Amino acid sequence: MMDLRLAKRAIGLAKRHRTSPPIFTMSDELNFLPSLTGSFAKPAAENPTVEMVEAAYRHHGLHWRYINTEVGPENLGAAVAGARAMN
Repeated sequence: MMDLRLAKRAIGLAKRHRTSPPIFTMSDELNFLPSLTGSFAKPAAENPTVEMVEAAYRHHGLHWRYINTEVGPENLGAAVAGARAMN
């Protein structure tokens, strides 16, 4: 995962220089596994948060993904257990 200190540093640099955050290159960090965030909801298809949150991650140069998953209340416990298992 991208080190949180590195992400905070990029955001800080962008704020100080009033520019877009620097683009991280392969030489900065070789990591093809983004940090995952998201939601479990029902219904999930109409939820626009995926676009908004991922746009914010791109804007701040974060190597994160937001996953919106349709999960009913009867399966919420299993979904949370599965998400924890992937960490």
